[in-house]
Formats: sequence, C-alpha cells, structure tokens
Amino acid sequence: MSPFFIYSFLIMAAGATEYIVSPAPGDEFGVSVAGEDVQIVEDTVIPYWQFLLWLAAMHILSVLDILLYLTKFIFVILGFKIADRGNVLDNPNRSSIYAYIKTKPGAYIGEIVEKIGLDRGGVRHHITILEAQNKIEVYKDGGKMRYFENNFTYDEEEKK
Repeated sequence: MSPFFIYSFLIMAAGATEYIVSPAPGDEFGVSVAGEDVQIVEDTVIPYWQFLLWLAAMHILSVLDILLYLTKFIFVILGFKIADRGNVLDNPNRSSIYAYIKTKPGAYIGEIVEKIGLDRGGVRHHITILEAQNKIEVYKDGGKMRYFENNFTYDEEEKK
C-alpha cells in the first residue's frame, strides 16, 4: 500500500464516525465491579492538526530514509566501500599489512606481497584504504612507492 493511500484513508476515517461513551446504569465512578484495582486515567486530547503534522513528518522522514538507502545502493554498485576510522584495521589482511609497514618502514609493494602472501591487487586495495584513512603515507622513490606509518616521525631525509 502506498503511503498516500494510507494517509488519505486515515483522514477520511477520522471524521467518519463519532463515539459516545457513557457509564453503565447503577455503577459508581471509580468503583470496581469484580474487585480489581481501579485507576483513573486522565483523558488527554491531541488536536487533530497535531496528529496530521506528526503523520506528515513521519511520511517525509520515510521518504528521506528511502532516498538515503538508494544512494548507498548506488555507491555499492559503483564499487565504493565504506571504511571508517573505527573499523579500518578490523580486516586481518589490512591489519597485517599495516603491522608490516610499521615494523619495516619504507617497504614497497613487491616486498609486502612477498612477506604477507597476498596477491598484488589485494595489497594495493588495502594500501589504498590505509592511505585514505591516513594510517600510512606514501613516498615516491624513483619508480618505487615506499610506505611509512603516518606518525610524522620520519622526515624527508630519513625517507630517502
């Protein structure tokens, strides 16, 4: 069912009927019939316009939620992946690559591939994510790219 149909049905149903509640003859107000505890509940009346305003807000929020979901889906189709700072090292391969770069500053891809045992494409993928999350930094040395932990301990001379 579409939200518009439900919304219009609720508007029509709200004004269609009227109920009148009256106590049964002979009953006293607030007295139990079968011995149960009786609690008097305050009657709160919400104006009809507030209900409609709440309903419209929920409808708008649901449409925004659907649009955000579709946006995430488009990014997945295009090949983007979400990796935030909290979970960037949760991947065991990425964590081992990062640990290797920490222990061997100035490592290059061929060395990492050989020592870690992953394929070159996988290592490039994980290095790209580590670089995007500022965990490592890249230094170009001639034709090779050398990788260092991004903790600002190495100056340009040490990187060479």
